[in-house]
Amino acid sequence: MIWNLDNIGEYALPDGRRLVLKDYHSTPRDESNLHCYDANGSLLWQSPAQPSEDEHYVAIHGKSGRLYGNTWDCYLKEISLDDGSILSSVFTK
Repeated sequence: MIWNLDNIGEYALPDGRRLVLKDYHSTPRDESNLHCYDANGSLLWQSPAQPSEDEHYVAIHGKSGRLYGNTWDCYLKEISLDDGSILSSVFTK
């Protein structure tokens, strides 16, 4: 089990992987705050770092087998569950 007081939340996937959304205030500016770990706790991927500190994720959710993340600067991003890459990005404000 992954446990860190800097985590906002952990989300279990059906295949045993875990998504970890870290507190963006404690995440270095050049690092993403969304990580995916295997069942043993080894890092599989980290979503790409965003160009601005306001682009850290504040929430993630799944719908119809897809992963979405909301960023502080009002974008909704579809994120690949395979490698964490950004599949689409829509400004929502």
